[in-house]
Amino acid sequence: MIRSVIRIFFAEWRKLRRPTLLLGTLGAVSFFSVLVSSVLFLMIDSPQGNGDRGVQITREMLSLSSGATQSFSSIGGLLGIVALCVFAAQTAQEYSLGTLRNLLVRQPGRIRILVGKLASMKTFAILMTLVSAVISIGVSYALAGGKNVSTELWFNA
Repeated sequence: MIRSVIRIFFAEWRKLRRPTLLLGTLGAVSFFSVLVSSVLFLMIDSPQGNGDRGVQITREMLSLSSGATQSFSSIGGLLGIVALCVFAAQTAQEYSLGTLRNLLVRQPGRIRILVGKLASMKTFAILMTLVSAVISIGVSYALAGGKNVSTELWFNA
């Protein structure tokens, strides 16, 4: 059973690794990560606020140990939307071409197919999240110096 799930995982992973899908998705995630991180730091003195729904995130809040991940936590909803779009498009493509139906009719262990597909899509979502975290924290660190935000506590244990 495990072998078939692993084979299905790699078959689905091959589709998710196509350059158009992979680079397009990672490009969108990178763009939104840079955008949210930049807005958070560039509008730090704005009276309208620089956080979600007009919340004011101050220099003192960004200087805390959680300041490095503040912009990353703000982008969480967008990451979920990007992941949902990718997974919905992949499933819709298989459904419209009849591939999903044929797989489920021919395979006696239907749950293995679904578990393998779920595992590959979750791995893809984790990859997207890691890329977004690295970019958000990197941009935050780069912009913190210009906005007088202390980064001493960001990387201490």
